[in-house]
Amino acid sequence: MEKSGYLLKMVKTWKKTWKRRWFVLKDGELLYYKSPSDVIRKPQGQIEVNASSSITRGDGKQVLQIMTGKYVYYLKADSPNLLEEWLQVLQSVLRVKAASPLFTQPDIRPIMKGLLFK
Repeated sequence: MEKSGYLLKMVKTWKKTWKRRWFVLKDGELLYYKSPSDVIRKPQGQIEVNASSSITRGDGKQVLQIMTGKYVYYLKADSPNLLEEWLQVLQSVLRVKAASPLFTQPDIRPIMKGLLFK
């Protein structure tokens, strides 16, 4: 599932402020850039959405909360409809990741053992 668009991301410096960023959801990772033209460059940051993540509606209007193992991210959409779109896409990514046993334990990789005859 893929989606892209502008969202406001809460930045905590000495005070909490919202920064407008271009978000791209691809392969279960939410990458963000300053603008769509920066997509060809290295992202400013990324939020890994995996089976242990939690995505909920935030306290404020049009706010989305993503909790990963280490951080809590707050994202704000420009409209309630955009918020719903992002919520649905992100939650469906979570469902897919939770259904796959390989994603529940990211440190475990499939191993094939056996003899090979030529």
